[in-house]
Amino acid sequence: MWKFGRIVGLGRQLAVLVSIAMVAGCLGEGESLGGFHPVGSGGTGASGSQGSVGTNGNNGSGAGSSGGPFCGTLYFGVPAPIHPDILIVMDRASSMNDDSNEVKCTGGCGANSKWALLSAAIDRLVISHPSTNWGLAPFGSDDACGVGAGVAVDVAPGAASSIEGALAAIVPGGDAPTAAAIGGAVRYLKALADSNPKYILLATDGRSGCATTGGGADAEAENAIASALHAGIPTVVLGMAPAWDTTATANLNQMADYGGQPSLGSANAFATVDSIDTQLSLLSSTSSSSPTGNPCVVPLPYPLPPGASLAVSITTADGQSTAIPKDPLIGWSFTTPDDSAVDISGSACGSLQNGANSQISIAYVCEQTPPPGPGRSQPVAR
Repeated sequence: MWKFGRIVGLGRQLAVLVSIAMVAGCLGEGESLGGFHPVGSGGTGASGSQGSVGTNGNNGSGAGSSGGPFCGTLYFGVPAPIHPDILIVMDRASSMNDDSNEVKCTGGCGANSKWALLSAAIDRLVISHPSTNWGLAPFGSDDACGVGAGVAVDVAPGAASSIEGALAAIVPGGDAPTAAAIGGAVRYLKALADSNPKYILLATDGRSGCATTGGGADAEAENAIASALHAGIPTVVLGMAPAWDTTATANLNQMADYGGQPSLGSANAFATVDSIDTQLSLLSSTSSSSPTGNPCVVPLPYPLPPGASLAVSITTADGQSTAIPKDPLIGWSFTTPDDSAVDISGSACGSLQNGANSQISIAYVCEQTPPPGPGRSQPVAR
């Protein structure tokens, strides 16, 4: 049996620096600037009276290292976002007709059924994460143990309305062939032609059926999820089970652990309807062509001089610039005690994640110099 430890997610940094512009007073007039690259072999510093900047590699000896501080503007290119492919594998067994406390209702539980509650959560997810390519595969495909070869809604951009319509038309019934459904999801996702990261979102009450071996249906489901992770496709588990049902809770936790994406917003390893949005937001924030994932966190290559401040702005592809206030909720803030990185939040972060902005500029505004203005900054070739 495959078993994998918890994977807590990718690092949240951005280190793609396009160019550097120096403000007069920090380096001598007419002094040439070296290209800054976060990773490199180092370069020869072009020494000035107040510092040196390398012509290649990792800035040589570093700006300001031999005297004055860095005072100027850094320009960071924003990587294009990558849109993850997520196939929702939805349990439509008869147990999903019960309410969230696993009580059967005469005439059906309606809006209080597990099916209705999980469907509503899925509808909210696909609408609130439009940059994700969503698809839907309910299981079983009949009121027994069948699993169809295809899906109800193909993984594609803009699939929210199709998924909502498909869920509304389904009437739960039969058993829950979870292991077979996971196997089918892996085959489907691996057949997609794109290079996007791929995930399974398993929505279930933790009760699997349709065992094919003596090990039991629950163990088969866990093995299938572990095999999916081994094949490069993690599984996020959205579960619904009352606390008193320790068997279902244990099954959900085990599947979430084996899937490699345990929840960080829930008391359990599996996500709930209240924490699934946080879990999916983490997947979205790490889906970037940046090597480290999140364009909203920018490491600062130079320390902030005493008495200096930062001015942060973002720029769209057509050159429109917007200043970002210093505010931890709707602007920017420092992410580390030593002020070595900037975290951009709110709508500005959203625009960076969805590719609406192409550049971040961070100006070091020193006491002795005014903020950089037109004509006072000079781009540097890559």
